[in-house]
Amino acid sequence: MDPAFTVTVVPVDDAVLVTPAGPMDDSSGPELRRALDLLGQSATVVVDLGAVPFMDLAGLHFLLDLRSHCEDRGGALHTHAWQRQPRRLIASTAEVRLTAEPGTLRDRLRNRVALSRLLAQALADPEDDGSGTGPGAH
Repeated sequence: MDPAFTVTVVPVDDAVLVTPAGPMDDSSGPELRRALDLLGQSATVVVDLGAVPFMDLAGLHFLLDLRSHCEDRGGALHTHAWQRQPRRLIASTAEVRLTAEPGTLRDRLRNRVALSRLLAQALADPEDDGSGTGPGAH
């Protein structure tokens, strides 16, 4: 586990706020799995990515797992405060051809739709300009 990475999971009304802080990479895997375990039956999850300067496929898989968790319970995943590099990762991943994804056609289409939704949220979220006053400022 990367000591520079933390994730908090806090119930807020009928939703759960998930706040990762630090790079979401392979070393953050144990903390990300712990966060998934803490969601319980909550159908709506809000993820504050303001303190995530870097994300690799481990972070992307975490977001897709969150989306599946919410979808399975009839809820929704909401993300905000995307930083520059994670936003680029999502945009790049959304361009991957469907034929490169494993699984059934239905699974591939679901993943493609999920990536499109994450990309739309990332692009709709004002980018942190590094001034300390943007969406990533705490």
